[in-house]
Amino acid sequence: PNSGKSEWVDALMVNLAHNNDWSFAICSMENLVRDHCRKLLEKHTGKPFFPANVGSGYASSDRFGRTLPHMTPDDLDNGKVWLNNHFHLIRCEDDQLPSMEWVLGLAKAAVLRYGIRGLVIDPYNELDHQRPKNETETEYVSRMLTQMKRFAQHHDVHVFFVAHPRQMQQWRGEPPGLYDISGSAHFMNKCDNGIVVHRNRNIE
Repeated sequence: PNSGKSEWVDALMVNLAHNNDWSFAICSMENLVRDHCRKLLEKHTGKPFFPANVGSGYASSDRFGRTLPHMTPDDLDNGKVWLNNHFHLIRCEDDQLPSMEWVLGLAKAAVLRYGIRGLVIDPYNELDHQRPKNETETEYVSRMLTQMKRFAQHHDVHVFFVAHPRQMQQWRGEPPGLYDISGSAHFMNKCDNGIVVHRNRNIE
């Protein structure tokens, strides 16, 4: 947790948009729209949105003391056009959590309308996971992942699914594995590619 999974996925999306002209549907429940747009714009332009010091003009300093120009109004205007062409938000603005069926339904519409090549669901635990009483969590996760894979294969879309590790007892800071994802071992068994984002906080 708090190792930068969402930031890593955002950077990957921006690189794919730059290098391969991919467009994405994004269902991100942990980011405000304006904050997420700002983060994507910063990665797109390579410039910070805000100056480090008020009144410093269009320049900022990073944590290494290097002077960096921050976004100009033209950068912002051009960046918003680029964002609009490559990223399409799936948002559930009411009090109910979105279900996987709801997300995939809107993602299908984005495939037909915008020709998206990627779908990002971030994170798994913010979805509505109601299931029949006679279905275990392991059975539910297996069915959900199968549903996602069929969607990806049918529509030729890469699905990026961000999931948190479970609360691990006696965890000493070592990198978790895919079997440590909260919910089920099927996250390891059924994924085509699994990437662990881990930040080493050991000062030694």
